[in-house]
Amino acid sequence: MPDTDQDKKPRHGPNLILDVENFGPIAEAKNIEFRPMTVFVGPSNTGKSYLARLLHAILKAKNGDSLRPDAVPPSVSDNFVSVSRSALNAHVSEIQTFVETQSDRRSTMMHFDRMSENLQRFVASATKDWLNSLATRSITEVEHYFQRDLTQIVTGGSGDAPMLTKAFTCSREWIMTFSSDLESYTTSIGNVNLIIDSRFRFDLLRYDDQDTIRRRRIESQLLNALDESIAARMNAYVRSHYALAGRTGILASRAVLTGVILANLNAALYHGLEIGQLDPIAGELLSSLAGDTSAVDERMARRMRRTNRQRAGIPRIADLMESTLLHGRIESRSELDNGSYDFVTESFRGPLESASSMVTEIAPLVLYVRNRVRKDELLIIDEPEAHLHPAAQQRMAAMLAYLVRQGIRVLMTTHSHYMVEAMGMFTCAAGIDDDARVGSMGGLLGTAGDATDDIHRQLYLNEDEVGIYSFDAHDESGTVVRPVPFDAHSYTYAPADYSAALLDQFNRISRVVNERINVDELAERA
Repeated sequence: MPDTDQDKKPRHGPNLILDVENFGPIAEAKNIEFRPMTVFVGPSNTGKSYLARLLHAILKAKNGDSLRPDAVPPSVSDNFVSVSRSALNAHVSEIQTFVETQSDRRSTMMHFDRMSENLQRFVASATKDWLNSLATRSITEVEHYFQRDLTQIVTGGSGDAPMLTKAFTCSREWIMTFSSDLESYTTSIGNVNLIIDSRFRFDLLRYDDQDTIRRRRIESQLLNALDESIAARMNAYVRSHYALAGRTGILASRAVLTGVILANLNAALYHGLEIGQLDPIAGELLSSLAGDTSAVDERMARRMRRTNRQRAGIPRIADLMESTLLHGRIESRSELDNGSYDFVTESFRGPLESASSMVTEIAPLVLYVRNRVRKDELLIIDEPEAHLHPAAQQRMAAMLAYLVRQGIRVLMTTHSHYMVEAMGMFTCAAGIDDDARVGSMGGLLGTAGDATDDIHRQLYLNEDEVGIYSFDAHDESGTVVRPVPFDAHSYTYAPADYSAALLDQFNRISRVVNERINVDELAERA
């Protein structure tokens, strides 16, 4: 790939890897690496969305609900801070001595292998508590997002086979394993470093044995330093967003449910529907569609506006999605309408819900990118090709590749040959220069950009950025997930079931045509 393109490659961070056995319809999914562009492809009811939802749940557990991207979930911090105070006190002097020797540096790092044996034991214990708490929270989140007990999700054999899920970065920096009995889970982490910032060092240098308050501050900062050190190593993703299938239907129900969600009346009944019974991911999507205002409660409106500023997405990319995919724009109708939107073109303006199915499928994605998704985050999309004709599917694939170039991770589940085939084309395009890409793919996204900044220049994916996995059904044992091999000569990804389906279709057409020829010949003779 040309050097000029290498400079454009975004830093996506380490890839997350999952191993899953006997989970829902999935019998085995080994070494599933979530690359910047990850594609799940296969027949219906084989577990594509199941595995995507599991990833979303684990990431929610890791990141918690805080608006700070690097925040540690409160339940995890509480567990971590519960480390024995006496054990911590025993190491304050050692850390103080270490910091004093590094007093000429603004910040420093204590490497695990350089710590004393006692301090290593303390860090290892604190780390184990931190990760055990994360594993417990992960189980809770999985049950929340699947709305079932974990034991009810487990499949295979007698029905009580363990669901073994390992989550780790490709460098094996952390591993989390838990099983269906809610008790059996193990955690480990390697190469732990304790990062101490300048404020912590200042407190240590002024430490007084008789000052109880100062001692507690030091204890708290030590634990926070461990928190941040471990969290940084586990930060494969910052935040996950899930645009599940059926977006048209969810958009249509927005008017009924948005007000209740904004008002946070989780225990209330609204038109006979309990909010707690909503699919959690559908609730997240509805919340995103709600916009940044609420006529129900001005205090909630202010909170939503503040939340949206802190979670601000990438409006420029959202505008581009509107112009290249929708050929129109989505506008908020009124602050008094709880986030209602109009779809606007040069010749038409009307409620978004009454627009075409293509518009109502893509609109939630546009609003996600505009209001929520930021760089270095993950956007999960079920069936981005839904309700799109082939040309529009190709444009959608190009737009998703462009999102990757802008630093956003994408995971999509799909049935579309066009979407998978496009990944091979964009991978091939990584080996040519900018002008060649414009020349070969110009027009795919219309007139986006100008002569100096054409979006087609950025329509490429490096080989190590793409991972495609085929979900193959295997009798009663369930689905086996396998990587789809990449053909370096034709630059295509070819799932086996696609080839078989195309061959079957060709054979059927040939037989029908031959039979029709025979019929026509008999008719002519008669």
